[in-house]
Amino acid sequence: MTVFHCSFRNITGRRKAERPLLDSKIRAQLEKIGALREIALAVNSTMDLQDVLKVLLEKVDPFLPCPAITAVSLLNKETGLIERVACRNIKEEEWMEEIRGIGSRKGDIVWFIIRTKSPAAISNMQTDPRIQNHQLLHKYGLASYLGVPLIAKDEPLGVLSIYTKEKYEFSEEEIEFLWALAEETSSAVSNSQLYEQTKKQALELERANKVKSDFLSVMSHELRTPLTAIVGYTGLVRDGVFGEINPEQEKALAKVMIRSNELLHMINGVLQVTSIEANDIDVDIRQVELDDFLNALRSDYDVPLDKELRLVWDYPSGLPAVKTDSEKLKHILRNIINNAIKFTQKGRVIVSARMKEGYVQEGRGSGHLEVSVSDTGMGIPNEKIPIIFDMFSQVDSSETRPYGGVGLGLYIVKKYTELLRGTVQVESEVGKGSTFTVKIPCENIKDGYPGGASLRLDRPTTRTTNFRL
Repeated sequence: MTVFHCSFRNITGRRKAERPLLDSKIRAQLEKIGALREIALAVNSTMDLQDVLKVLLEKVDPFLPCPAITAVSLLNKETGLIERVACRNIKEEEWMEEIRGIGSRKGDIVWFIIRTKSPAAISNMQTDPRIQNHQLLHKYGLASYLGVPLIAKDEPLGVLSIYTKEKYEFSEEEIEFLWALAEETSSAVSNSQLYEQTKKQALELERANKVKSDFLSVMSHELRTPLTAIVGYTGLVRDGVFGEINPEQEKALAKVMIRSNELLHMINGVLQVTSIEANDIDVDIRQVELDDFLNALRSDYDVPLDKELRLVWDYPSGLPAVKTDSEKLKHILRNIINNAIKFTQKGRVIVSARMKEGYVQEGRGSGHLEVSVSDTGMGIPNEKIPIIFDMFSQVDSSETRPYGGVGLGLYIVKKYTELLRGTVQVESEVGKGSTFTVKIPCENIKDGYPGGASLRLDRPTTRTTNFRL
């Protein structure tokens, strides 16, 4: 019994003596766990690579056993070289200058860690063959080294390096902790690199787009100037200003006029798209007399074409004055009408216009102008309808297609309609034709129609004029 009591007292005493050491280890472990959590939260709170690396080096510092220089080296996948990108406890400019060129040495310790994807600890840097810059060691009094890899998705990103100024043997526990810390940071480093790469690509794409836009703008302007002269002089010759011409010559000149105007229309389309893509376009809202606007638009098409086609204009008299951008509205309607004429060999194209009430968008507009253009042309397949408003889209994209154009007209229609806060819709059936409907919100200048007429805005009374083209 006495022996038992003595043994119990010895065990109890030993446990009491060991408790402070155990408590100290537990506290240290909890501190490390807390540090890992804190680092994970900090590095994932930013997408800036330098901020991520700065946080990493700051958080490592308190856990170093003695005075040390900490640094991060990253693998540049484009050049295949190691780049030193961050450091602590030393002037960055001085450090970067001293280790310039080391990243190209394949026998360097950093390369060894990247290649093996494992930590490397060196107690005496002076005698290890993997340390190649001994001048650097003497200058800063570096003695021991620990490097742990930064790895994301099993791909090495770089190395976290610790250079101590006193000889030190890193324990397995210390190496494991610093490696865990590096693992917590690796995903944030990878995300930051991806973010930086995306920003760089976006800038390069922006520069490329600007070069393309500038080129298209200059070339379009340069092409439009002589082409406008060609159209003008051809018209003068056709009208007999330079002497009489025979019927055959008149027919030939008419074809030159038609083709030249088509080319001029395409060049103007390129200029408009260039402005749209460069966000260099403004909306000019002014008072527009709809009667005058539609009559002027109608007069633009009072030119005979070599087609069995009737162009029918259907809109009521006495339409109200509204506020909108007349130039953009004109481009919208011209592009739709031109498309209808181009894809309709025979039959008719009907242009209908109405002012209607009850269309309010984004809290603005007391009514809306609704214009529909219907044709009896070739129609559009259902699978093509979702893409016809895309840039350079063609219903028939084959090299042998019978219709010209570069596929910009409907793209401009969509963009200009959106600028005017409107909508454009299309209904079509192959072999029977298409109907495009544009709705543009407009503020009425007066209640009802001008002149005090009491007609409703959606009254169906119309004036229809037929043209033989």
